[in-house]
Amino acid sequence: MAAEPWALKMGKTKVLRNPLKDGDGAASSIGILSFEVANAMSRAIHLYRSLSDGEVSRLRHRILSSPALRSVVSPHDSHLHALALAEKLDDLHRVAAVASRLGSRCTLPALQGFEHIYSDLLIGRLDPTALGFLPSDIGRTFPKMERLVASTAALYAALESLAELEDSAKKVPPNADIRRALDQRIHWVRHKVEHLRSTSLWNQRFDKAVLLLVWAVCAIHPRILFVFGNSITDLENLPFNENRQLSQFRSGSRLLKSGMTQKTSPLLHCISNPLNLFTECITHDEDDSLTIVLPTGEQGNDINRRTGGKTPLTKLAPSSTLGGSSLALHYANIVTVVEKLLRYPRLAGGEAKNDLYRMLPESLRKSLKSCVKETAIRDAPLDRAWREAVYGTLRWLSPMAHDTVRWHAERSFDRRGIVPMGRVLLLQTLHFADRAKVEAAICQLLVGLSRICRDDCQDDQQLIES
Repeated sequence: MAAEPWALKMGKTKVLRNPLKDGDGAASSIGILSFEVANAMSRAIHLYRSLSDGEVSRLRHRILSSPALRSVVSPHDSHLHALALAEKLDDLHRVAAVASRLGSRCTLPALQGFEHIYSDLLIGRLDPTALGFLPSDIGRTFPKMERLVASTAALYAALESLAELEDSAKKVPPNADIRRALDQRIHWVRHKVEHLRSTSLWNQRFDKAVLLLVWAVCAIHPRILFVFGNSITDLENLPFNENRQLSQFRSGSRLLKSGMTQKTSPLLHCISNPLNLFTECITHDEDDSLTIVLPTGEQGNDINRRTGGKTPLTKLAPSSTLGGSSLALHYANIVTVVEKLLRYPRLAGGEAKNDLYRMLPESLRKSLKSCVKETAIRDAPLDRAWREAVYGTLRWLSPMAHDTVRWHAERSFDRRGIVPMGRVLLLQTLHFADRAKVEAAICQLLVGLSRICRDDCQDDQQLIES
């Protein structure tokens, strides 16, 4: 790719044509692909909102400064900010990947080759505002996408309801009273589906829908630079698993530090190197520009099979963490069970304790035995300080466990439908938490649970005897 931005080489007038005003676009409507587009739009909306001044302040002063993260993830601001940046970049890349793949179905050249525009954007060769590529008020674009997402989500739910009704109708005799009621219901839902198709992304042209995604990407990218500019170079210090993406990243970082890429501002160049982490194939041309090949279709499915369902973002957790050990969700479930039994000790009967013990991995069972042996006062009544320590641990560990369960539930919904709003950051979960530290905390909870239950039973016995 030559040094001149790809968008300029296509011709400025071609880039500036706005299908939202012209009314033209690709001949066919989006159809069934509307749910994938809505998914990408929902992700873009959430990402855009998460970069507002209020949300950035909450991220820095509440999430990243929480004692829990500093205790079990990292005490260093640079490390935590780099992980937060990595997640924002991963979301941006996912939106760009959809725009790139569906751009091949568009009529506008700028949309057909959006992967080249995205590459130029990442290395600082393209300023969409200078080209007039973005509308004058980009803020109106996101409410427009939000309305389309809401209507498309309603269509998805209506189609599911229609399928269930039609399946139920097949099992009922044609002359039965309930069949007539089902037929009326089916007729009403079909009418609703047709209405939602006309108001949702289903009947939108590819040019109109993809341009909205492109505008979103071009608006979000500079905001990420502004918010996380000081954290970009910290990505290199993350303890990545050794893989091809890491070697690409290190190669790009060495080029940056040696001054071999001096064509634009250092800040804009920095952002291109960490983005190597979120692409499966990046090649360098003779002029050191980047050509990004986004994994889509069968290629993306093959990548997913090879990585066992893990994404480049989730693979940032080293083997010493719960995410790197594939134990984050399992340990979160253990914590939620312990939390319930600590709040209601009288539920902790023999069967409940046995079920909880069977949930423990072998490594955690060994740690628990050592913890019990090291507790010199294990046979004494649980004093106030010990009890407060147990519940103090629960107060910071429980939110991380619940966020872990919620994160996995949201990703499950993501695969079935449309990305939900108000999503949990992976950083807020147990994914990046140090395994040894979390196991020590869980052991403390388990020992405390055992002693609290024992003390409560003794109190009950004393009441009975009195």
